[in-house]
Amino acid sequence: MNFSFLIRWIRLTIILWTIKQLIIVLWQNKWKLAGLFLLYLGYYYFFTDGPVRDRAVAAFQRDKVAIMNVTAQADHDSIRMVRTVQADISNQAQAGIQDIYLECSYTSPKTPTEGERTWVQSERYVGKVDAGTKQRITFDLDRKGYLMGANANSFVCSPKYTVVQQEILKAENAKIDDMATQVDVHVTTGQEKKAENRYRLTVNGSITNNSKKDIGEIRLACTAVRDIYGKKAYPSPTFKVRVSPGETKSFYGPVGWDENTEKDGFVSSSCYVDKVW
Repeated sequence: MNFSFLIRWIRLTIILWTIKQLIIVLWQNKWKLAGLFLLYLGYYYFFTDGPVRDRAVAAFQRDKVAIMNVTAQADHDSIRMVRTVQADISNQAQAGIQDIYLECSYTSPKTPTEGERTWVQSERYVGKVDAGTKQRITFDLDRKGYLMGANANSFVCSPKYTVVQQEILKAENAKIDDMATQVDVHVTTGQEKKAENRYRLTVNGSITNNSKKDIGEIRLACTAVRDIYGKKAYPSPTFKVRVSPGETKSFYGPVGWDENTEKDGFVSSSCYVDKVW
């Protein structure tokens, strides 16, 4: 007797029965669920700053972010072993962009239909492109190997990103009670060697208080790429910095824990302001 088939049939029966019961419960309580949803929408639109943030992000000038000079990097003297793509990312909008990655398409000899393209998504760039600047960035397509058979001369890419929220809120003069929109913060990252192939991320920065309130703490959101395979750490350090209105003060300190890294430390790292209070 085929017990494996019987076990699969029993599992499928249980899953289908569970889905059916869930649908029945949801349908029987549909008006309660609709009421809860309306209560949530009312809370979101009348008691939070969500709509203000949404309008500010919607006003971002996406037509002023452009990608230029896309070049697929082929290795081993072959145009069909592609691992990275370089591109100029131009940001002439009113706020910075971060968490940038590419969506690319390419052709290959294995493409069954002439003109058909294969799609691939790059790794995310750790860092940001400030408003009014242009950067040439190298994007990894596959950290574990190569795109075998990809024609390096056929790549067409478009950038995807998120808008730096504090900057777009400032640019749009959003009326919001968020101290992060009322300060100027400049942050650079470094590293300290703790042992062989073990480093700790460090942060060096300054903060200018443009508000009418005293500032006591600042929290950053950081990303550090630990090795060439794309393993990341996401520390969120908090610094106690007393800054009166109109003052500028600097801060420095280690971030997170000692991490296993490449021989020379982190591949890349960046931090941005998450919260100020």
